[in-house]
Amino acid sequence: MRVIVHSDFCMASGSCQRIAPTVFGFSTEGWVSLLDEHPGDEQRTAVRQAADICPVGAIEIIEEPGH
Repeated sequence: MRVIVHSDFCMASGSCQRIAPTVFGFSTEGWVSLLDEHPGDEQRTAVRQAADICPVGAIEIIEEPGH
């Protein structure tokens, strides 16, 4: 799994950081920052939930072959 954050869409709701705090954080400007571009299997469910709940669809998940 590869995670991409489209920060130009981010509205800083904080939902992603609350759901998956080891994957998503906040920049000094207050926008989402990606802490782990390739989260482990134990984070898959949380990352998917974060992407689903993002009010502006700023989180993209790419399933990589062989994973």
